[in-house]
Amino acid sequence: MSKPKNVKCRAFRISTSDFSNNAKSIFSLLCEQLPKSKANERRMRLNTKDESREEDLICDYEISEGVIFGTLLRIKSSDNIPEIPEEVFEENIVHLEQLRDLDVNSSLFYKDHYYFLLNDKYLIVTLRGNITITHFQTYTNWLLESIRFNTLFEITPIVKEKSISLSDLRSIKIEDPVRKEEDSFDLTETKTISFKLLTEMLTDVCSFDEVKASEIISAELLLKFNKPKKMKEEEYQNYFGALLKPVSDLENVTFYPKKGKPIKGDEIEEMREFKIETTDSGKISEPELKQAMEKYLRELEKCFN
Repeated sequence: MSKPKNVKCRAFRISTSDFSNNAKSIFSLLCEQLPKSKANERRMRLNTKDESREEDLICDYEISEGVIFGTLLRIKSSDNIPEIPEEVFEENIVHLEQLRDLDVNSSLFYKDHYYFLLNDKYLIVTLRGNITITHFQTYTNWLLESIRFNTLFEITPIVKEKSISLSDLRSIKIEDPVRKEEDSFDLTETKTISFKLLTEMLTDVCSFDEVKASEIISAELLLKFNKPKKMKEEEYQNYFGALLKPVSDLENVTFYPKKGKPIKGDEIEEMREFKIETTDSGKISEPELKQAMEKYLRELEKCFN
């Protein structure tokens, strides 16, 4: 028997831009859309002009009492590699093993996959920490476009309860993970660093175009906050979740409280690690993972509802 594998699960809150009573949840819409669609109809091309022709696809899923457990697959193709036979996608579900068992080398078109479990309010994924959840949000909104009408689903990280008080926060620093220089500049009341701003601050940047400058210049962004006196705890949770959402690697985000030690971003994002049994070939037990994720979801419901 193979050794158990540590699987890290990240937790997110699901909300909607449509606050009418008639808006359906993401869970109910997926329950409607997934069973009636072929896998081929769920393939989302990331960019029609990209030669790698990368696509996202919910290839496998299971609907049970109040939750959906599934697999989101990233595949690629080009003129230089074999195409996945179209008949593979004519079924409603495509198991990962079907792709691995094809005659062609699956590594040529199989790029990555991760598992997810969701209900109407929460999402749990095994998505790597250096990939933002916008990846899943974009796909589900695309998949449900024909039946969600004016509703857009927003997915934001859950901040650990009382992990840090906004009123106690002095600043946040977001830094480039490639280069960490001691000499940096501070920006207040700014959330982006534009190339135009860099040319104004650094006179020797003017001779470079934007692409070249982005390759050689590393900057740190420092955000400073003042908490409105009437801000509620729920508003705070949503605010910080939205702040963390576009950051791909939370290890490179540092929160500086007014008192105490700095806190890394990945320390306040809600996540859990599980030991999951693996097969002799090293693949994780999907039923065991699903049960672990279900238990985690129920805990989230108790803590954050």
